[in-house]
Amino acid sequence: MPPAMSVTYSRVGGRLVREVRNSVITRYVSDTLGSIVQTRNSAGTQTSSTEFWPFGEVRTSSGSNPSPWGFVGALGYYVDLASRLYVRARYYRTSLSRWMTVDPLWPKEFAYLYVEGAVPYVIDPSGKQSYQDTFNKWGKDFTKGIEDRWTEFCRSLNDCNGCATSLLLNWGINNRTHDCHHGFTHCMTCCVLASRFGKDCAIKKQNSQNFWQGWKGESVKSERMKQCKTGLGDRKGKSCDEYCRKQHGGKNNKPGCKDQPYPGTLAIPFSCT
Repeated sequence: MPPAMSVTYSRVGGRLVREVRNSVITRYVSDTLGSIVQTRNSAGTQTSSTEFWPFGEVRTSSGSNPSPWGFVGALGYYVDLASRLYVRARYYRTSLSRWMTVDPLWPKEFAYLYVEGAVPYVIDPSGKQSYQDTFNKWGKDFTKGIEDRWTEFCRSLNDCNGCATSLLLNWGINNRTHDCHHGFTHCMTCCVLASRFGKDCAIKKQNSQNFWQGWKGESVKSERMKQCKTGLGDRKGKSCDEYCRKQHGGKNNKPGCKDQPYPGTLAIPFSCT
């Protein structure tokens, strides 16, 4: 019977930086998010390289990484299966961009949605509650750099997924326009997606949000889809902004929204132009 494998890990600042596996040293090189993008041997020679899609799927890889750490691996995301990560409280499925089980802190936190979709700079090492550690630690200049790279990445995708993710980050997360002018935002989002990538793209992405947030109930899902389909109507030559403004004009009497002015023209991300 072969001897048991011995592995010792080293951390610096809460991040995994090295392992010693049966006397063989491997050093981890992580990006700002905490994903292991390279491994190197004791001589400093690169032994593996990995690039990840925004929600954690492997985009490209070369060489051999002996460890079970990949996407946000330096902070403890454990590769359990090819597209499944163990993250302490629950499992995350990178191929679906969602958690496999309901957040233990629900309804305070989203039930299945991973880091509220803010994948460029938000992490969730506990599997319960996301936070913007790198965002706060490195400040506005660092954040601006991430946003610039994210914009370029989404532009390079030039597809439905890239555009939808950019719209989510720009218009949907912690955005007063979305909170107080919900119908307008859903109309605009689906209108832009449909005009750039077709109606199927818009419907698919609205269904994805309903899937992530199914705990909000059928009436909410139905209302979202209704607002989305408004944006798929015949605009008769009008821009999405002009058309959706007409469909969903007026102020919202929701608490905290009475003094919220109707939004100006929403800037459309480069990845959607």
